Amino acid sequence: MKKKYLMTMLTLILLLALAACGGGEAPAETGDGGDGGELDVEQLVEDYAEMESFSGEAALYFIEQAGGVSEEEIVPDWEYVVDDSTMRNYGDNPANGYGHGSICFQKPEGQELSEEEYRAWAEKVFQATAAASDDGYNVIGYEFCGEGEDPLAQADFDSALDSWMPGWCYCKDGTYMAVYLEEAYDSELDSAIGRDLYYFGAGVDVSVGLQKSFEETMADMEQYFEENEEEIEEALEDYIE
Repeated sequence: MKKKYLMTMLTLILLLALAACGGGEAPAETGDGGDGGELDVEQLVEDYAEMESFSGEAALYFIEQAGGVSEEEIVPDWEYVVDDSTMRNYGDNPANGYGHGSICFQKPEGQELSEEEYRAWAEKVFQATAAASDDGYNVIGYEFCGEGEDPLAQADFDSALDSWMPGWCYCKDGTYMAVYLEEAYDSELDSAIGRDLYYFGAGVDVSVGLQKSFEETMADMEQYFEENEEEIEEALEDYIE
């Protein structure tokens, strides 16, 4: 039973990885080496090995290398701290070709985040990803697309932020990156500035997003598993032995 459970979990992980890469295709190159060329994979691996994956440092490294947005462009203009001991700050190795970087910027202890501060920061991130994109603008994206919407249409900031799932996508070096935003709150504390909850920080997650519709991605994955069923099963068996 335990072995079957492990195989199921590993298969789900593989499914997520394939979804980020657009199916059974090879992972796309992300970011550049600073001069518009391909990533220096050896240097990325070497630099990343010196970091703690669960840290703001690793998150910012992924966002810059894979997403093309520097730390200066993504940090808030208001005073903030990044506390790895209380928030799940995390960054993947950009050389993987998929993954994500997630970081939360917190107000100093005891201070609340106002709605105006949050929106100003969110717009800063929106403008930064647009500037980093191949086309000079953000798109709605397959993750955030509603019924009847074109996922590759230019994203509107207010619509992206006020959605039930705030976020948007942008194309960087031919790969669609997804940007998720959230506000960190403490349900045990009451707001002293009139907000519905006590918000103390703002988080952003930049990841390699869906490269095509969910339906197309699932169809690609089903085909991939059908064509490589024996190899996948053997690899999973070897991994858990």
